[in-house]
Amino acid sequence: MSGPTPPVVAFVAWCEHRQLGGTVTDWQFVASGWESEIWGLTLGGRRLVLREYHGAGGVAKSHAEHRALVALAACGYPVPEFVAVEPDPRHLGRAFILMERIDGPLLAERPGRGAAELGVLQAQLHGLDPSRLVELGAEGHSDAATVVGDQLHAWSRVITHLKVSGFEGAMEFLVGAAATVPDGHPGLAHWDVHPWNVIDDPRRGPVVIDWTSAEITDTRFDLGAALILWISNRMPQARAEHLDAYRGAGGHRVDHLEFFEAAAAVRRLFSAVVGLRQGPELLGMRSDARHEIHEHLPGLVAVYRRWREVGGPAIPDAESVLGV
Repeated sequence: MSGPTPPVVAFVAWCEHRQLGGTVTDWQFVASGWESEIWGLTLGGRRLVLREYHGAGGVAKSHAEHRALVALAACGYPVPEFVAVEPDPRHLGRAFILMERIDGPLLAERPGRGAAELGVLQAQLHGLDPSRLVELGAEGHSDAATVVGDQLHAWSRVITHLKVSGFEGAMEFLVGAAATVPDGHPGLAHWDVHPWNVIDDPRRGPVVIDWTSAEITDTRFDLGAALILWISNRMPQARAEHLDAYRGAGGHRVDHLEFFEAAAAVRRLFSAVVGLRQGPELLGMRSDARHEIHEHLPGLVAVYRRWREVGGPAIPDAESVLGV
């Protein structure tokens, strides 16, 4: 078996503690994300996924994913079925969640990486009633008048808390530009919509995974983040197909999209600079995620160029890390 050692003994003990009946078998390592490790297993004949969260933010991530899965399932959105959550790291050493395992290929294996299908899925997500999602437990609020400013303020607090220099000018630019952005449509943001986070279940179609950052915010932030991810993967045609499909599926307002792409670019560049300069653990990533960030540097250069195209000021720390 490749990958890290599975937490078999500790997990069996936890199952007994939670009175989850059935024999645990078929452990296999599935994948490592920047912020988690994912295992496949069978519990009492049911195929499940165990996702362990890295870093100090693991408890919050476990709660966010749990709440999002429950709320979205109640609204009929295609997500894995939630089974159990354990925020206490004393059991396995990290917070974790247990959910249904979806069998099927990734949407990324479709021609064009499934960009059009992804745009439709995102439009459907943004069409869900945010007040209903909040009632069902999703995190965030649905006040259209303050949601953009609140989001930027939250990011500024993170920059201040982590004592990261070099992004103050970028945030000042965004705050100034936000004054010209009209109220939008609050909804649930996934924040990492890409075709590697969608599994094409042969029985029910595409199922969206990885809800650790889910929150109610202006849906244009989430759309901007998805479009920046296509730029990061250097697939401009897929970006255009995603946006066209989003609009065609009744996606909400896409005005001032350059502002929201700029905001998404800063968010992505900030994570890369912190991960490489101060260590990925500071942002709740795996300690060895630095190598993966390095592999994404060409795409991050494309993101930085987009930031400058939409009028963003130079970010010296980002230019130093990216070599531009």
